[in-house]
Amino acid sequence: MQRFHLFWLIGLIATLSFTACSDDDDDEVKIPATVEEIQGTWLNSSNGVIRQYTFSGNDYILLFTSTDVSDSKIKREMGTFVLNGTTKTTIMTSGTDLTCGELEVYWTSSLKNVLHIWPMGDFYKSSK
Repeated sequence: MQRFHLFWLIGLIATLSFTACSDDDDDEVKIPATVEEIQGTWLNSSNGVIRQYTFSGNDYILLFTSTDVSDSKIKREMGTFVLNGTTKTTIMTSGTDLTCGELEVYWTSSLKNVLHIWPMGDFYKSSK
């Protein structure tokens, strides 16, 4: 019986010794997005806010609302934008409730199915 416990203990130690740790680096992939690639409507829901970006040429419309029913007013921002690779994207707004200013817009994978707009998060293409 002691021999069984000894082998079990050796097996446990060997298993734990060879357990790999994940890479703790937060090196996120940032693939530049082009104006042509981001055309259409993109959706995001995070931090209690629902967002919808619609890109048409160099124009955009951002609609957003809180998921809190007591503050469910839909807010709108619109204007033009210029993409500068993965660096800050210049957003020029007009007729808005809120101004986003400069954002980072890039793909998070080579599949180009998740558009990341910093600081809001990942956006997914609408099926509309």
